[in-house]
Amino acid sequence: MFKRQKKYQELIKSKNAYDVKQFAINHINSLSEEQRYKIILMAKKELSVATNLLVLTDIVHFTTEERIILLQSVIDKNVENVLFLINNGFMFSKTELDLVVGSVIRNKSSKVAKSLCSKYALPLEISDILSSMVVMQTLEQK
Repeated sequence: MFKRQKKYQELIKSKNAYDVKQFAINHINSLSEEQRYKIILMAKKELSVATNLLVLTDIVHFTTEERIILLQSVIDKNVENVLFLINNGFMFSKTELDLVVGSVIRNKSSKVAKSLCSKYALPLEISDILSSMVVMQTLEQK
């Protein structure tokens, strides 16, 4: 425990994104709530760390709130970053899916909309909205 605590303190000081990812993979499940939150805040600053940690949720168990913080940071950088999650089989919770769909609609990202529709069994109303958006954007481009 002392060794892990020392590593945690060094990590907080260094702010190295790769180290954050490795530490999270190996130790996040044994950290206090406050320590977990600090790690999540550090991880969300680096797109590759946030997306990789989200994809690894089978190994690294995050709370719903922690997942949403990471997902929101991915979306904030660019909604099309969600494609990495989609292509790597990330399973969105209902709340996370609502967050992604809202961002896709706001940003008019037909690329993400197409991917969501083709790889997930979406509720009919969401599927209809995204499909309509893709069709409208396709018509506008012609």
